[in-house]
Parts: sequence; C-alpha cells; structure tokens
Amino acid sequence: MNTIFAWLRTTQVILFLILFCFSMLLLTAVSFLYKVNMGDIFAKFHNQNLQTVSHALLDDMRDHAIAHGPLTSEQVDWMIRRATIYGILLQYRETASGNGAIWVDTIARNKQDSLSHVETSPYVRDGKTVGYLTVAYSEYRDALNPIYVQYEALMEGRSRLLLAVIIVVSLIFSFVVARFMSGYMSRLSAMAHQIRLGERNASAPVRGPEEARRLALTLNEMSSELKKQEQWREHLMEDLAHELRTPLMSILTHIEAIIDGIYQPDEERMNSIYEELERLARLLSDLQQLSEAESAQFSLKLKKADMTALARRVYHNFLPIAVEKGIKLAFDSAKVPCHALVDRDKMIQIISNIVSNAIKYTPPGGWVKLEVIWTIDDTLICCTDNGVGIAEHDQPYVFNRLYRTDKSRSRFSGGVGLGLSIAKALAEAQNSRITLESQVGEGSKFTVVVPNE
Repeated sequence: MNTIFAWLRTTQVILFLILFCFSMLLLTAVSFLYKVNMGDIFAKFHNQNLQTVSHALLDDMRDHAIAHGPLTSEQVDWMIRRATIYGILLQYRETASGNGAIWVDTIARNKQDSLSHVETSPYVRDGKTVGYLTVAYSEYRDALNPIYVQYEALMEGRSRLLLAVIIVVSLIFSFVVARFMSGYMSRLSAMAHQIRLGERNASAPVRGPEEARRLALTLNEMSSELKKQEQWREHLMEDLAHELRTPLMSILTHIEAIIDGIYQPDEERMNSIYEELERLARLLSDLQQLSEAESAQFSLKLKKADMTALARRVYHNFLPIAVEKGIKLAFDSAKVPCHALVDRDKMIQIISNIVSNAIKYTPPGGWVKLEVIWTIDDTLICCTDNGVGIAEHDQPYVFNRLYRTDKSRSRFSGGVGLGLSIAKALAEAQNSRITLESQVGEGSKFTVVVPNE
C-alpha cells in the first residue's frame, strides 16, 4: 500500500493526472460550447426555413385563389395537404390577434409548449390584407422526420468518434509530456543519490526547463563544494598532524641529544625545549577555545560597551608590534558615540585576532588601518591593509579551522590558522558577523558588524 501511495506521489503521475484532467475539462467546455453553438445554428436554420415555407405557402394560396373566409371544405383540405407537404402546422384566421374567426387550424391539435418555431405573416390579395397565416414547427417533427433522425445519428456518431480520438490523444500527450518533464527530475534525483553515497564526481546535465536547470546547477555546485570540503578535511588532518608533530619531534630530538650526551642541558637548550612546549600548548589552547566557541560552551558577560574605546585599546596594544615590523598602524574613530551590548573581553579578542592577522600578512613598509564606523543599525569595526591579499577561491574558506592560503608563510610566521576561526565563532555567539573583501596583491578588509543596542 505504501508503495502504491509513493508511486501516486511521483512527479510523473501527478503531471499526468493534471494534464489529463485539464484536457478533459477543456474537452467538456469545448463540447458544451459546440452543442450550444450547433443548437443556435439549427434554430436560425429553422427560422429561416420557416419564413421561406411561409412565403411559399402564401404564394400557393394566391395561385389557388384562397380568399377571405369562410373557406370551403375543398379549400380547407387543400391547405391541410399543403401543410403536410411542407411539414408544418398552420392556422389561417381573420385577425392577427386571433380574436376573430379561425378558418383553418392544425396548430390547436398540438400543445403550445410543443411548438418550436412560430411565424405569423399577413395574407395580402389584390393589395388588401384578407387574413393572417401562422405557421409553426412541432418539436416532435424532427424526431419523426427520417432525414433529421439520420442526420442526428450521423452527427452523434461522429461526435463520439471524435471524443474517443481526443481522449486517446490526451492520454498519450499527457503521458509523453509527464514522462518528458519528470525525466529531468529523475536524473537529478539519481545524481543526488550518488552524492549521498559519496560520489563527488557526479555531474548533472544542465538542460530542460529553467527550474530543472537551476536545480542541476545547484547540485553540481553542491557536489563541487562537498569535494572541496572533503579535500579541506584531508588537509586539515595533515596540517593538524604537522602542527603537533613539529614541536613534539623537536622536543624529542633535544631530549634524546641531551640523554645521549650530545647536548648539555644548559639554559639555551632548555629554553628551546620550553618554546616548543609553549607552541604546542598554544595550539592546543586555541583548538580548545575554538571548540568551546563553536559549541557555545562558555558564558557571555554582555554589557553595554563603547566600541570605539575597545577598538582603540586594541590599536594601542598592537602599535608596538606594527612599529617593530615596519608597518604603519592607523586608527580612525567614529564622530558619534558607538555603544553595543557585547562581551568586552571576547570582542577585544575578535578585534585583536583580525588586527594580528592583518599585521602578519602585511609586508614591512605597508599599512594597516583600524576604524570604527557608525550606522543606524550597526557599528562597523573595519580592519584594512595593503598586504598580500586573499585569492577569490580561498575567501570562502579563510574562517575554516587551520585553513591557510600560504602554508609556508603561516608556519614561518608562527600562525596555525585558528585566529579567524575563533574570531568568527565568538562574533556569531554575540549576534555579530564578520565580512571579508580582498584582492590578491592589493590587500584585505575585514569588517566586524555589531548590531547597535
């Protein structure tokens, strides 16, 4: 039963039912309009035919010398025979209203509601109106007339044949269109299933309706992105292993050399071991801090803070470092008070990580600018530099753990690729966000967007 319901919910079945039902509704409407139109055509035909018959009968009456009544029995019989020949009912009377004498009447034998068409004309003889002739068709006339019966049967048979042909064509058309349209979705569904099973090289053909094209492009982009994420995870494990192995191997080498008597456990050797241990401890501390930030395993002490004062504090902290490296560090504050509800310490850490990253990747002689901008909704803390910049294909991943656009430069400078990841996690925990604008060789601009209170 579930299989049947699942089949009925498929795109092909739904499209087929929609198209077929629409075809049937359209066919019903066309049949109704056709029937109404044919009825109108027959009514006009009968009216015109009745007028013709009425004029012909009036001419016959003049030729037969029918005058003002009362009529003789031969004249009455003649008129009844003429009415039978023409297939009509008639009434010949003295006045138009019917209040006067009635000389010939076959209409009275039929019920008034059985008369389908009625035509009354004055009977003029020698320039004078001597009576009025009313002719009519009976509703039963068509049913008793073999010609009309045969014509009606022919039209009904052709209508049924045409109806059957249209229904068959509608079924075939609905099935073909539904299968054609659902074929794109079936192929895209198969590709999505391949992606779910781990096939990252799957690619969907971009063709068909615009919606199917957009979905195919989205699936292709998703497959490519998943492939990049898997490659990034592989590099992550390699980088993490390298970052852990390097200090550990250095420590082990020094200790083994001391044990073997190659090195003396003097202050220089011990300081070297201590630096490696400190580097290892810093890496583990950053990883723990990032994990806590991303899982929100820390408490925020949200208080109203002056964002300009926090940014200026970071500026003064990094000014000696920038001067030592030969970089010009500038600060520009907003001209209005900028207050927001933030955790002061964690916001300082966010700004510090961004400024530290800018100084790290700006060569000597360059510049870094830290500024605070106020808008109606947000306070923007921007850090702009003219450093090496970040390639466009690397920009979506700079906030990932241990991701570095230049591995050799990062290791040489002592970074492990966690500063921006920590900054992003801490910012999101405070309902803020970090944006990036960068061009290779021209520099980068990181912006912390903090909602105003």
